[in-house]
Amino acid sequence: MGFVKTSYVPHLRARGTRVVMTADIGAALDKNFPSTPAGYETLAAKIISEKITQYNLDGIDFDVEHSLKTEDLQRATGAFTALSKYLGPKSGTDKWLIYDTNQDGNTPLFTAVHGLIDYVLVLSYGRSLSGLQATFNSYAGKILPNQYLIEFSFYEENGANWGDVTSPLASSRAYKYTNWNPT
Repeated sequence: MGFVKTSYVPHLRARGTRVVMTADIGAALDKNFPSTPAGYETLAAKIISEKITQYNLDGIDFDVEHSLKTEDLQRATGAFTALSKYLGPKSGTDKWLIYDTNQDGNTPLFTAVHGLIDYVLVLSYGRSLSGLQATFNSYAGKILPNQYLIEFSFYEENGANWGDVTSPLASSRAYKYTNWNPT
C-alpha cells in the first residue's frame, strides 16, 4: 500500500496518467449498510476511504458484469448517488467515477446512474469492429461519445485468448479499435 501511494501513483501522475482502482459492483452492494440515504453515505465514505484515499487515487472504476435484482439495483443506485457527491461530474472534484461493463447501455443500473459517471468502459474483448457502433448506440443519448471507451484484452493476460492483440500489431483487432470512434 505504501509503495503504491508514495511512489507508483506520483510516478504515473508525473507522466500525465490518472490512476483509478477497479472495484466489483459488490462493493456498492454491501448489506452491512442500511438501504437508506444515511446508509449509502456511510458506505460511500467507506468505499472512498478504502479504495481511493488510502492509495491517493484519482477515482474508482466499478465493474458491472451481471444484472442486478431489485434490491441490489436500489442499493447500487443509492451508493452511486452518495458517491457522486465526492466523485464524478456532479461532485465538483477532479475524482472520476467510471462505469466498467460488458453490458449494453440500456440496463436499469446504467439508466439510473448515467448522469453521475465520467466514463463508460465497455469490455469489448473479441468483438468485431462492426459491432462496436451498435453497442455504443445503446449508450447514445445518455453519455457523450468522448465518455465512451472500449477495452480489449492483451495477449499476456491469463484466461481466455480473445485474439485482440496479434502480430503484426498494425493488423490486430486492438489496433483497429484505436482507430474507431462512435458516430
